[in-house]
Amino acid sequence: MKLTEITVKDKFVGNLKDPVAQEAQSSADHLNKTAGRGYSFNAYSADKELCTIIGRPPGFEEELEEFNMIDHIRAVINKSQHWNYKTWNGDVEEEFAVYMVRREA
Repeated sequence: MKLTEITVKDKFVGNLKDPVAQEAQSSADHLNKTAGRGYSFNAYSADKELCTIIGRPPGFEEELEEFNMIDHIRAVINKSQHWNYKTWNGDVEEEFAVYMVRREA
């Protein structure tokens, strides 16, 4: 394969080539599928030492499902090969940020 050829894996997760960054965005994508209807997650600075996942709950017209969102997110991050959960802030009913730190190699 030529270096200029783009593989399917390279296209995976927002054109992020770094596997660690891909894993962070994959965690956000997994949360989009499992956190409940209407929640929206995206990973920011996935290629840095500290990554932030921003979570936005559904609009007020949708009822929030009752389960501990932060514990769910921690469980997803704890399964990560390259990231550790650090902390979070915000309001899970408005907008919140979850911070992850790269594990040392």
